[in-house]
Parts: sequence; structure tokens; C-alpha cells
Amino acid sequence: MFARARSGWIAATLGLAVSLLGAAESVAQPAPGGSGPCTTYETFSDFQNGTLFNLELFMAPDSDAQCLRLKDGDQVKPWPFIGVAISGTNGSQQVRRGAIMRIAVEDMPLLGISEGDVLGEYFTAPGGRPSDPSRTTVDGNGNIWVGNRGESSPVNGVPKGSITRIGLVLGGVRGDKVPGGPGGFTFVPNPLGDYLQGPFDYCTCEDRDGDGLIKTSRGYDHTTGQFNVDYQATALPWTNAAGADTNGGVATAEDECITAFVRTVGTQVRHISVDGANDVWVGSYTNRMFEKIDSTTATQVPGTVFTGTGGIGGYGGLVDSCGVLWSAQHGQTLMRYDPNVGIPVPLAVRNYGVAFDPATCDIWTSFPYDQFARRVTPSLVSTAFNLGNYLVPLPNDGLNRGITVHNGEVWVANSESNTLSRITTTGTILAPTGVPVSFTGSPPVAASRPHGVAVDSNGKIWAVNRVTHNATRIDPSIGVGAADLAVDLGPNAFPYNYSDMTGDMLLKTAPQGSWTFIHDGGKPGCKWSTLDWTAILTGGSSVMVQVRASDSPLPSGPWTVVQANTPFTGVMGQYLQVQVTLKRGTQQIPGTDCCRPFGEAILCSLTICKEAECTVDIESIVCALDGSGNVSVTLQVNNNSGVDAQRVLITPLPPGSPVVPMPNMFNVSIPDGGGAALKVNFSGLTSGKEFCFVVTLLDSTLQACCSVVVCFTPDCDCLQVRPETVHVLCSPDGVPGSYLVSFQFDNLTNDFIHHAYFYPPTGVTITPNYVPLVPPIPPLGTSQPITLTITGATPGQTLCFSLGIHDIHLMECCARDVCIEIPFCDDDPRFGACCYEQPGVPQPTCIVTSLAECDAIGGTYLGDNTTCTPNPCIPEPGDFTTKLTSIVNCCWPSTQMTTTTLTICNNSTIARTYGWSISSVAGLGCTNVIPSVAFTPLSGSVTIPAGGCVNIPITINCEFTIGVGVTIGCLEAVVTDLGTSQTMTASGIVRGVSTQPGTPLPSWCIGRPSDNEPVSILFGTSVNDGFTVTNLSSEPQSFFYTLRAGGTLRINGNDPGSEFSGYALVGPGETRDIRFEASFAEHHPLQVFDVVLFLATDPEGMGDRVAVGSIGFISVLEDPCPGDVNGDGSVGFNDLSEVLTNFGHVAPPEIRADINCDGVVDFQDLSIVLGAFGMQCP
Repeated sequence: MFARARSGWIAATLGLAVSLLGAAESVAQPAPGGSGPCTTYETFSDFQNGTLFNLELFMAPDSDAQCLRLKDGDQVKPWPFIGVAISGTNGSQQVRRGAIMRIAVEDMPLLGISEGDVLGEYFTAPGGRPSDPSRTTVDGNGNIWVGNRGESSPVNGVPKGSITRIGLVLGGVRGDKVPGGPGGFTFVPNPLGDYLQGPFDYCTCEDRDGDGLIKTSRGYDHTTGQFNVDYQATALPWTNAAGADTNGGVATAEDECITAFVRTVGTQVRHISVDGANDVWVGSYTNRMFEKIDSTTATQVPGTVFTGTGGIGGYGGLVDSCGVLWSAQHGQTLMRYDPNVGIPVPLAVRNYGVAFDPATCDIWTSFPYDQFARRVTPSLVSTAFNLGNYLVPLPNDGLNRGITVHNGEVWVANSESNTLSRITTTGTILAPTGVPVSFTGSPPVAASRPHGVAVDSNGKIWAVNRVTHNATRIDPSIGVGAADLAVDLGPNAFPYNYSDMTGDMLLKTAPQGSWTFIHDGGKPGCKWSTLDWTAILTGGSSVMVQVRASDSPLPSGPWTVVQANTPFTGVMGQYLQVQVTLKRGTQQIPGTDCCRPFGEAILCSLTICKEAECTVDIESIVCALDGSGNVSVTLQVNNNSGVDAQRVLITPLPPGSPVVPMPNMFNVSIPDGGGAALKVNFSGLTSGKEFCFVVTLLDSTLQACCSVVVCFTPDCDCLQVRPETVHVLCSPDGVPGSYLVSFQFDNLTNDFIHHAYFYPPTGVTITPNYVPLVPPIPPLGTSQPITLTITGATPGQTLCFSLGIHDIHLMECCARDVCIEIPFCDDDPRFGACCYEQPGVPQPTCIVTSLAECDAIGGTYLGDNTTCTPNPCIPEPGDFTTKLTSIVNCCWPSTQMTTTTLTICNNSTIARTYGWSISSVAGLGCTNVIPSVAFTPLSGSVTIPAGGCVNIPITINCEFTIGVGVTIGCLEAVVTDLGTSQTMTASGIVRGVSTQPGTPLPSWCIGRPSDNEPVSILFGTSVNDGFTVTNLSSEPQSFFYTLRAGGTLRINGNDPGSEFSGYALVGPGETRDIRFEASFAEHHPLQVFDVVLFLATDPEGMGDRVAVGSIGFISVLEDPCPGDVNGDGSVGFNDLSEVLTNFGHVAPPEIRADINCDGVVDFQDLSIVLGAFGMQCP
């Protein structure tokens, strides 16, 4: 598996190069040629820098070489995590989770991780985009790949699907990023923070903003695994602002472990699998199109697109040890695709889940509608595939779902019987009554509807359980198998996975391991050139090396795959991340299509080389005042070549140039990493014409260390200000913020200069702005010191102002910019922007003040010289939830209008303002897109106090919802926190029913006795509510229904989340009530949970049931002091006035005038106030 190796970080001091005042611009660039310093890793100590995964230290036989070796056979394990798809869908009901959860499958004490901990939750699609993830897979680097089966929207007019990659980070310290300090922020450790600070044990996440931190979901610890006990919502926003990521990319994803979002040729992706090259096959269940995605670049591998003709493949599958792709149809035909042949082959094998047995090369499938698992043996001839099928009966069938093979045994998830079947690969039944997926430990945790099943790094079996929103782990060594761990995935998880969610299948078919580390180049901007290595490779085994670099300690972005001892370009930065992957070869068994891992992969040394580098900065350029046209240039030469330099050569360009440098050689020692200031006089220059020369550093053997081309343009026809004449005095006359500047200038013109004018930039004042020059300055003469007072300049920055010089007639001879550095002064008070909060004000206030004054008001100081324009103060991201009425009904023409309600709850500690809009969107199962004119209002904004909720009723014109028969319109509300730009979405549907008089077919209109706003339930009590159903047909009809409660809701006193089914005979045109008692088992403030009404699609009550109506409920607590509306501790006239002001109004939960929480302020609330009038609250 993986070993925690010691950190390989090297401390480095970053220098700052400052260019002093000069008369011309300069450009320095490396000259070609030269060899750079190299570092070789070749000892056990070297190899323990970074992270080793499935590799071990190994002494090479018959030598003293210390090496790294890919482990043998069963010692190659998957990463100790499982990636669970949080689909967020329940049948036709969409509940936005749409995420991936990464769960630890074992204790990792050195990393502070325990088994069952959730390392993080990550959205799988940008805000506002369909997701519904259902299949995950794990590549050899620990990245989770997931397909979004809800996505089929067009890109440039062509329907596309999408997949997402989630990186892995291990180690580091979690904390907050607080404004202020070096680099603009200070890292403050906090176990609940959103940031991780290195060094890290391993990281494939990307430091997109270059701050040296990884911003990522913090997840939550495992305790009991009971429903909604451990779960914490820690997924970070992915706003998709301005649709930036709609067509691909992760620019707006705050979580830096979300590293790729790729639009794919296949729509509504369900098939996702990794091949032996660590690339990802992606397939569609709708248009049946497949392609391979390069796992390094997250781009399509050219020439890999194909279509499963005849409607085959795309439901899920795998790649076997020979590289053959197998994909399910969820039907009677299994697809086999050999990329070397390029023709998808249909096989008559029932299928749903697909698994591979590496011991025999057999393919196994499950099928929901019979009691069999099917085994397909390898074909002897690839073009004439020998099916070799035989059937193995499975006991306790009940919609067989996911399937996996491990250690000679087959495990199948049975979603109806809440068990796993366990048989041997020869057909022996090992668990006659099935293996229960519920955890019976203390406390017990129920698990039902297992869908996915996988093997972890310890050989234990995991089941993801859709209805109970959890995952359970089965220990095969306990009897026939028993659950020994349960992990809470939180409300509305609906986990789904039929795939290799641990990466176990990949590493059994293509054993591989990696060494990942970061090499410090010692300074910013290193240019890396070559890598070389020595390896022992047998049986077709291979070594792959890839690199990436940045000046941040966390290199991110695309990798570059390099070849041994072959130069490469474009990899620059102080920190080089290197990943060496060793892969075992494969050997095909003669006469079969069965391939087995074969050979050895051993690395014994790795050498890293960077380009030789030296830099040259022009410190000053001074024109001679003797009329010769000569120029004196001061150079700062820095040696970073990797060797000590003993001489420096100056060579004019081009060869044969008339320009003469004096001296042209310096005998000066510049050690590696050191620098020296050198002055060179140039003669033969032409003013205004660019001149270039080469600076070459030589070592003690007179070999070139490195070379740099330096260019400048002499400007000797106007004026110059020599740096040694410039002096700056802080705060003359004790006035803070002003500066006294003194300097002299040389007259390089042919005129006598009598006048000097000074032109400051906007916001800066120069006094005086005119100086008469008496006596005048002759050609090639130097002025007397000129003293100016400057105010309005910014400390620590360069101030440039224009100096114009004039003759006796005030004719301007020429003008040049003069630039000076404005210093920080001891008596200069530092001012900057300060953000502080005021009670009841959603947006933090910004003022410009000192650090001390900002601290005194409890504000956050953003740094010296920062301003409040534009306002830099934004509130911290605040938790809020949104809910749209899940299902509303339009029965045209009897129902002219209906109402859906958007509920927004502010879960933060300050008031916030939210903008919202609603629209009808296209999607799977949505047969009608409703025009915007049907909605009133269409958008708006609302300010919600801390801890409050607001219900926004939205009227829908039913005429626009009607089509032929029953139509479904999908609604999406987008809610944005206007202070932080956080965005959440809520979805619902409109069920349109057109009355058809005289039809004998069932046609139902579903209504509610009350409106569509959430119903408040006083915790500890219950309410009686329900639906109305009207038979629109001309004959009596049977209404078979199911009521299903969500979250912690109870129906008729049953367990939370349970179902209640019933039946009613309804005559033509008759309306019947479907009533129930609703109550809460647990109090969850500001969360709306649904009771959903499902209707049997078959008139006899058989077959699938579809959701046709919903009612939302919210739990509220009893007021400890009824009648004290304003919370002042007594019941008096102010409380009475509040009730009378709101009398007759529908009240959201935060309006305390609705004392009995029945949704309206009425006589009952008035009676409570009058009954308690004059009372003092306890």
C-alpha cells in the first residue's frame, strides 16, 4: 500500500531584485548553451523523501545498488479509501447533493485518520449544472473519477456528458487564511478551517491560486455511523459564475481537490473505468458513445471514440488484464471491445453489474430480474469470442445490483432483501440466507437497499446502501460475513455506485506503484531540463516519469511526461514535483485471451537536472559628461549555475560590433548562489539605438558556466539623474506623509537650460512645481541640488514624475521621467483598509485607519496602503439552504393557477441578502419546458435575519404547463448570497394534467387542502395533513399510492424515512382525501423535509411508482415565553402591537407574531398575547 516517508522540503530564502534609477530600459535573457547542476537520488534515504505507494526498498541482486521495487502479487493494494457517489436523487425526485465522499477504510494514526472517517465531500458538477453521479473509479494515483449521469446539455450545439476528477491530499495542517501579513495573509491553525498547509505526505490536488495552501473540504470524523449523527455538510461552493465552467474546467471550484471537469462525447455518463495505462474509459447509456480520457491531462486520447452500435454498452463496466473493455447494457447483451481491433462485439449475456476475476480472467455479471450471476470465460480467439457461459444460481434474489470478485469468491448486492450474496467462483453457496448489510454492533445501524459493492485494501467488502444513506463494511472472516462498520453519509445522499470505487480491480489487472516527491531547486524560476534514471525492467514492465513545477511549494496544473536523458522545456519553478510510476508487465497465456501480470519493475537511481542559470540586472546607466558618448553601466551579476565562477566576460553583439567594453574581462570569484557588482564602460554607442552584449561566467577550468544576453538603449541626448545624487528625507517640519526630495540632473542637450518644470501624477503634489536655474546649466553641465516637497505619495512604492527642461525663451528642450523610491518612515503612521462588522448589517463596513485603531474596534486590517475602493470587505461565506416545493400539480382547465414555494434559510450568524430567480430547465424525464412568462414573480431579492427562513410564493400559470396527457416541467431556482456570491440551487417539478372528458383511461389531479408552503410542526407534536386526488376519467378508478417520509419525518408514528402504502376507489369526477399524521423524530431547525406521494403506474397497483405530489414540513420549538413577541422578557403593549401589525398575514418562521407556528397571524395568536398580558417571563 503506501508508506509515510520523511519530508523532502528544503528551506530557501527568496531575494528581491530592485532596479535603480537609469536612463533606459533593459532586458536580460539566458543565452543558449551551458550545462546545469544535477541531483541524483540513489540511496534508501533518498528514496524515502515523499510518498511510496506499493513500492518497497530493495537491494539489487549481485550489486550494492539500493533500489525501489514494485511489490509482489497480493502485496499490491489499492489506496486505503473508497469513493462513494452521493447521487442526490431518489427516483424522479432531485435533491441537490451531487457529490463524492472519500472514506478511509483503515486507521492511519500518523495522518490522524481513523477508519470510517470521511476525508471530504466534493461536488461533481458546477453550480446549476446537472450531476446525479452514480459510478466512480479510482486511478493508480488515488484520484477519484466520477460520471455525471444527469448531464446531456449541448456544447456548441452538440449534446455532451461530463466527468469529474477529485484529487487526493494527505497530511498537512488544517487552518484558516486570515488577511494581513507577508504575502497578504496569515495562516492560523484551526481544525475546522477550509485550508491545508504543507508539507504534505502526498498531494494530487492543485494550488490554483498559488498561495501555497490547498483549500478543500474538511470532511468529518466517524463516531457511531448512525443516520445524520456524524454527517457535516463540508462541500465547498462551485459557483460556475457567468457559466465559466459549463463547457469544462474548474476555474470557479473553491475546492482545489476538484481538479478536472471534462465534457464528454457520451451523454449521461454511466460507464467509467481505468485501464492498465491509468487512462479512463468513459461511456454513455443514452447515445452509447465511448472515448478514452488521458488521466494526466484530462483530455481525450485521439482516435479512441467509438459507438456501441445496436444499443449496447454504457451502463457500467471495466477493463480486463488484456486491456479489453467490457460494458453492460442493463439488459440481454454484454459489450466486449478490444481497442486493438476497434469493433464492439455484442454477447448474449444478461448483465447489470460487471466484475473481473484476475485469477481466471473470467468476467462476471449480475442481473436484477433473475436469480443468477453469470460467468464468461476468456475467448481463445479474439475475433471469434468463445462465450463459455454457464449459470451459477444466487440465493435470496431481490434485484441483484453491484458485483465484485475477490479471493475466489463472488459478492452481489441484493437491494430488495438487504443482503449480499456470497458464492465461490465454482458456484458453491457460502451464505445460504445471504450476508446482512446492517451493522448489529453497538449502537446498531440499519442498512437497506444496497446497490454498490467493492473490495477495499484489507480484503473487506463494502456495500453502499441507497435508502438508509450509509455505507457498511463486511468482514468476510466473521461467520458467513458480518458488518463491522457503518458510515453515515447524511440526508439525501442516495448512494449508488456499480463500479470499482476503491481501485481494487485496476491494481489486480495492472499492478503498479509510485514514488511521488518534491525537489527544491533553491530559488524561484528554475528551468528544469532533463531527468535520467537506471532501472531493471523484465517481462514488459515499465517506468513512467512525469513532472510539474511552480514557485509555490505545491506545484499544480498539467503534468509533463518525460523520457530518460531527453531534454524537455516549459517546466519552470522552484519546486519540481516528480512522480515515478513502476508498472508490472503482462503476459498472455498462449491460445487464450487471458493475460497475467508478469515481470519485475525496479528503479535504482534518478537524476534531476536544471538549466544552468545566471541573471544580470542593470543597476544604473550613466552617460559621460565629456562629450565622448561613452556610457558607464553598473551590472549586478548573480551566479546560479551550480558551480563557482572565476571570471566574467563581456562580449558585444553582433560579432564585429564597433562597440568596445572596458574592461571586457573581470577576474572575480562569484560562488554558486552568490553575486557581484561590476562596472563596464562602453564606447562607440549610438544614442537611441539598442545595444546588446553577452555576459559569460567561466569556472576555474575556463569552461562556460552560463551566459546571459543583456540589452539597453543609451539615452544621452536629454538629461539624466544619477542615483548617487538622490536623497529622500521623511516628514519635513514634522508633517507625516510628506517627503523632502533632493537631486541633481545632468544636461545632455546642446542648449543652456534656464527653467525646470515638474509634473506629478494624479493625487501627488510637488512643491514647488517650477524652479528657475540661475545660473543656467551649460551643455554637459550639472545642476545645483534641487529640493522638492512631495505629498500624497505611497510609502514603499516607486514614484515617477516628469521633469521638463527649458531654454531662456521657455522653449522645452526635452523631458524625461524621474523615478524615486518612497520609503517607509518611522514617524509615518501606517494606514490601510479595515473591515469590521456592525450588528444587523449584512455587509462588513470598510474604513481606512491604522492597525491599532482597527484592532480597537475588532476589525480585520487588510494591510498598509490598502483602500476601500472598491469595497474589499465581504462577509465570510455563510451556510444557507434552499428548498423548492418538490412537486406541484396543474389540472387544466379546472386549475388556472398553482403555487410553488421557494424557501431560503439563513443558517449564518448575521443577516444576509439573497437574490433569486426561477426558470424551467430541460433534463431527463422533463417533457415540457415552461416559458418564463408563466412565473410571477420571476426573480427578486430578500434580506433574511440570522437563523431565519423566508417562504417566497411563486405563481405558475397552468395554461403553459399542459401538453398531451401528463407532462412534467422541471423547475430550477438559483439563489445567490449577494455578499459572498455563493450560489445554491433548488429544484422541483410541475405535473401538468389536461382534463380529457369521456376517456376511460386513468387521469388523476393531485391537490392539497392547503397551500404549497412548508408546514410548521411544533416539535413533540404532530399535524394532520394530506393530499386530494380527483379522478378525471369517465369510469371508476383504483388509486394505488405510497407515502414516503424524508429525513427525520414520521408518517402515522412509524420510523423516520419509512413508507406507507394504501388504496382508494374513486368514482368519475370524485375527489378523495389521502390523510396522514406527520411528526418529527429529531429537531433539525431551518431544514425542510418532504412527504412525497407516489402513484402506481399500473392500474392494478403493480410495477413502478412515480412521484405525483409533495408536502414540505419544518420542525419548530415551543416558545419558552408565549406572548413575548419582541423578546424583551415581558408580555405588554409592544407585543400586542406586533401581533396587530401582522394580523391576517402569512408569516414565515422568523416572524414571532405567529406564536403558534401555524403559518398565519390570527385570533389564536392574539388570544395567547391577551392571556399572558402583563406577565414577566422566567
